[in-house]
Amino acid sequence: MAEFPKQLILIGAGNTHLEFLKRWAVHPLNGLTVIMAAGATTRLYQGLAYGYLEGIYNEEELRIDLAGLCRKAGIALRTEPVAGLDLPSRTIRLGDGCALPFDLASLDLDPKPAGMELEGVDRFATPVRPVERLIGLKPRLAGRNLRLNIMIYGAGALGIETALALHHYLIRLQLRGEHQLTLFDPGQTILQGWALRTKELTYQILRESRIELLLGHKITKIVSDLLNFEDRTVLPYDELLWAREPVGDPMLAAAGLAVTSDGFLEVTSTLQSVTAPFIFGSGLGVTAGAGRGAGIAAVVSRERARLLYENMERWLNEAPLKTVKSSGQAASEIIPLGGGEGILQTPEFVTRGSIPWKWKQRMEQKNLKRLRP
Repeated sequence: MAEFPKQLILIGAGNTHLEFLKRWAVHPLNGLTVIMAAGATTRLYQGLAYGYLEGIYNEEELRIDLAGLCRKAGIALRTEPVAGLDLPSRTIRLGDGCALPFDLASLDLDPKPAGMELEGVDRFATPVRPVERLIGLKPRLAGRNLRLNIMIYGAGALGIETALALHHYLIRLQLRGEHQLTLFDPGQTILQGWALRTKELTYQILRESRIELLLGHKITKIVSDLLNFEDRTVLPYDELLWAREPVGDPMLAAAGLAVTSDGFLEVTSTLQSVTAPFIFGSGLGVTAGAGRGAGIAAVVSRERARLLYENMERWLNEAPLKTVKSSGQAASEIIPLGGGEGILQTPEFVTRGSIPWKWKQRMEQKNLKRLRP
């Protein structure tokens, strides 16, 4: 048996950690204390961000009470942002300078859009993740009478759903004819890695929605009202949304943890860091390649929370850890198109219509309800 007590720190408040809290509230493990370093007392549910942008949901309808979850589970909540991770001393450093020691740590951080280090992004662009960053956008759009040039950078699934959600939000405000929406990307195609039929249907909906598409446009610099591109093109903008596909948090590499080429944590089949086995990469924002479609992320989060809980118990008892299970099959995935439509991509077929939208709505609403205290 391991010596007691031991301390586990949950770094980040992603869905896997929230699922873990629900399990812990029912069956806490003897000999292990838990602290959640969440950086806030609440968070907004990312799975319905497209609905928030479209005007279907308000902030309160997406809010999850982290403080309430932690109280119910009987664990401490730290609301200061996590500033760093020190492997040799097994401590995390908080924004107020406090250092918290741990025996085990689990990472479930929000993924970061690629390219955030580019000059001008932090000052002039609005990242679409996490959804909290979007709170000021809709009032700005509703309060502007002049024609706006709204640019969305990133033509992956995140950029597509963002552009189409804004399209339908402006229709709700009866302002769609007043504002220009432009979706652009440094690549030569939309939806890299998706099925050809999915891309064809998406091109079609973008044309129907009068969203301009610019491919092969790589930003090199952003100033207050101009975008500078690699080919020396300069375009004006009024609102710039940063919707590049996610990459891992820079804190992982800075701590000396082994990461993939896009910054995600390299883990073993037990979801332990290959560098530091006392660090677990349990969240979808930490390890790459899971949970892109409707309901799929929710299922993966529940499975990983169960694995994390069981492996904490096994670690305490010095037993072999369990490994993550993989079906070996491609998952079904959904892109919400707004206006009550979505595209469903499965290994067998691709379809567009209301059923994918309804399925995603039902799955995400069910998951949000599960994650609340």
